Amino acid sequence: MLIGGGTLKALSVIVPIYNAEKYLEECLDSLVKQSLKEIEVLLINDGSTDKSREIAEEYVEKYGEKFRLINKENGGVASARNRGLELATGEYIAFLDPDDYVLPNTYRVMYLKSRNTKSDTFIGNIKCFNEERTWGLPYMAKLFEEDLPEVRHIKNNPELNLSPSVCNKLFKRNLILKYELKFDEEINVGEDFLFTQQCLYLSNRTCVLNINSLNYRVIQSESSLTKRSDVIYFKHLYKNIQKLKEFYVSHNLEKYSIIAEKRQWKFFIDSIIVRQKTLDYQELEEVFEIGFRFYKMLLNDFTMDELLGEFNHYELLGHQFLKGNEKKKMFQLLEIIKNPKKFRRSNVITVQAEVYSFLYEYFPEYSDYLRAKNVNFKKLKSVLKLEVFKMRNGILTIGGYIFYYNYASEKNDKKRLVFRNLETKSEISVDLDNELRTDITNLNGSGVQNYDYCGFKQKDIDLRNLDLENGHWEIRIIVEKNQDKKLSLEHRIQSKTINNKNYAKRNFINEKQIDTLLNRTYLTIKVSKVNGLRHFKNQLIIYKLNLKQEIKLLRKRMYKSLLIIWLYRLISFYFKKQDIWFIGERSDTAQDNSYHLFKYIREKHPDIKCYYVIDRKSPDFDKIRDYGNIVYFNSIRHTFLLLVASKIINSYSDKVFMHTEEYKQIIGIYPEWREYGKNIFLQHGVIGVSRVNHVLHKNKTNYDLFIVSSKGEKRHIVKEYGYPESEVKLTGLARWDNLGKTSEKKEILIMPTWRAWIKNEESLLKSDYFQRLNSLIHNEELIKLIEENDLIINFYLHYEAQRLLENLGVQFESTSKNIKVIKKDSISVQQLLKSSSLLITDYSTVSFDFAYMYKPVIFYQFDYELFFSQHYREGIINHQTDLFGKVIKDEDLLVSKIQYYVDNKMKMETKYKEKTKRFVMKPKRGTHCAIIFEEIRSIDKGEAI
Repeated sequence: MLIGGGTLKALSVIVPIYNAEKYLEECLDSLVKQSLKEIEVLLINDGSTDKSREIAEEYVEKYGEKFRLINKENGGVASARNRGLELATGEYIAFLDPDDYVLPNTYRVMYLKSRNTKSDTFIGNIKCFNEERTWGLPYMAKLFEEDLPEVRHIKNNPELNLSPSVCNKLFKRNLILKYELKFDEEINVGEDFLFTQQCLYLSNRTCVLNINSLNYRVIQSESSLTKRSDVIYFKHLYKNIQKLKEFYVSHNLEKYSIIAEKRQWKFFIDSIIVRQKTLDYQELEEVFEIGFRFYKMLLNDFTMDELLGEFNHYELLGHQFLKGNEKKKMFQLLEIIKNPKKFRRSNVITVQAEVYSFLYEYFPEYSDYLRAKNVNFKKLKSVLKLEVFKMRNGILTIGGYIFYYNYASEKNDKKRLVFRNLETKSEISVDLDNELRTDITNLNGSGVQNYDYCGFKQKDIDLRNLDLENGHWEIRIIVEKNQDKKLSLEHRIQSKTINNKNYAKRNFINEKQIDTLLNRTYLTIKVSKVNGLRHFKNQLIIYKLNLKQEIKLLRKRMYKSLLIIWLYRLISFYFKKQDIWFIGERSDTAQDNSYHLFKYIREKHPDIKCYYVIDRKSPDFDKIRDYGNIVYFNSIRHTFLLLVASKIINSYSDKVFMHTEEYKQIIGIYPEWREYGKNIFLQHGVIGVSRVNHVLHKNKTNYDLFIVSSKGEKRHIVKEYGYPESEVKLTGLARWDNLGKTSEKKEILIMPTWRAWIKNEESLLKSDYFQRLNSLIHNEELIKLIEENDLIINFYLHYEAQRLLENLGVQFESTSKNIKVIKKDSISVQQLLKSSSLLITDYSTVSFDFAYMYKPVIFYQFDYELFFSQHYREGIINHQTDLFGKVIKDEDLLVSKIQYYVDNKMKMETKYKEKTKRFVMKPKRGTHCAIIFEEIRSIDKGEAI
């Protein structure tokens, strides 16, 4: 069925759609905003069962000249894209997945560049994002090195093999028609790579430009075959390499195959390592056999020496064992990777003055490939991240981390910031203080390497005290490894790593001017002497540059942002004097700590100019409206208050849930405007069950006040999150004030958390997680127990599980009328906690709220090892010894423990009450909200309560 119509266009964008209702509008809105006008969008609805079709139809109805909708039976993404290729009329073709989006000028730049260079194909860069952060793909950097030409061919430029996605590219339609190219519908893993290889080799030339061609959404719960962890996934990888070989051979391209084959082989090995924990013994054996056949299929035979510089130790051994069909050794390697605490006593071991990876202990016959020392450090892959970089009033503020892959970061390493004059070669050095960064180890150490002390603390460097002479000064970081005093590792800082270049505007110090030259490859500052007239002229240049950026907003019709800028200039001074407190949560909620603090302030301190931001369509809007001072989310007032409020307060990430697009645009031009307000983080739980410093580290959030609930939690935040003690306040959570008046009923609440490794509907139904929970609500002994004692069980299944089950049309329910399955948003979690007498959870932090009321908690942790290896890193709380409730792995023992609490009138044991006191602070007088209020009020005074 075809809806809409179109004529010959410059570009056809093919969007394959399957159950994408959650993000589809954002994707399609980005296509509506494209500055390239001669564009057609082919929406291929691949048998969606959600509201995707209705959403697509709305866009066709509204933008019929641009959008076409094609409905077809479900056949997979390759089938959907091929249908689009059949109907496309554009000179060039682009592909966009429905959960991603593109910037307004993306396709215009890509199209014009492709046409002007007469290129059949185009490659741009990719920006990944989720709700918490954005990041680039490190491997893409090799495509955009400065010494590479803009127009290339993959035969002469093998780095083009590194970009498998079709969604950051353009393809000339004539090329596709000439060679009858299409996506292979037999392959559901890596179909992009096969198609791009064919197009890049058969094209006349490829234009490569470092622009943001795709904003790729990374979704934890992505539902696709690519995310599955079963044998079928590896069979598809095998099919892919088989088809790729056929292409190379049929086009006499064998000599060019080495880069792509090496990449695919590495990916196959890594896939086994990553997915092994969800495969049983027999499945792994089958995967090993597929791996053996996979390698035999390759045109190239790789030795360990050839792979040494590109494969890590795990990959090298995996290569050798799969290649030789050594299943026993492969099982041993995976067991070591899966249980690092059991098998890794240290990162390295020393044998006769040679330093090796700890793997040497288990595979000494491969010693030549497991050396951890005697490496060429100039070629050693490293990561330097300046999380904080700004230059203001002659003060350079810098903070971040640096580590070298496969080389431990030690506590006694020394780090220095070096200013090197490029003309005179003189140097000025500033010592940097080491900072504990367990988050970097968790994210990059693969359970093997220790980068704990790779961080360097935020430091304010007053350039007036450095006596910088006139000239160009390149800034570098040097790491001295104290265990070998001769080893000094120097790292030049690439200018492109500086995120917001407006944080490095021109500075004036007395008669000197400092310019940060971010147009150079490496971070350089220029120091020059200026007189009064030159000072005035240069200030005028800064004003003109700012004005130029405002004019850009005008041209892009971003009138709202411009209006707020001028309102700020005209009246901000008046509002800044009023000490405004601006509070929010998620855009559509008023339930958590922010809501309770706002309610307290409006009732107890109405003199405080306190405002709450919320979406006017929120189901919680009526609940909070009567307190007054409500600000509509995304309004002009919302953005203006973000700029002039003296306190910005949230239970969640203010950057994610409170910042508007207009605010981001304005701060992008005037970053100094954000420095007025203090940021207060109320938290939405208790940190300790898992480590989240990769999200909440000071360098990333920069809160001025961080609320915690216990002395242990405070020590943890100060030690591992980069916050000084003065900024971490022990107050407890605001919402706990509302736990005092409980109405205990004969009810038991079962509330398990989610599992990140469950990616789709099928994996949920097959998972041990679902089977265990389903077994529990049908347990005959449990049903008999609750019915005989007239008890009700309220089962609150995680909302992600509810969503997947709803997609399947599967009802999660018990045969007993005494077991009720609670639907999301039908009742608040706090109401359930207050009315229940017993909580059964696994790892959820709602247990702290429940224990706060001294009511018993049972921790049903049937998958402890798996959870803390694949879902989260375990936090400071030892679940085996520290928790304030019984930890149980067996269903029968769980029922017995429930029986125990029924017999003992649902009373928490004394020992667990004592343990609770270690994790939750209760005020000796007053309320949590009162304590938090006073801490916030004292910020400006610099006092500590």
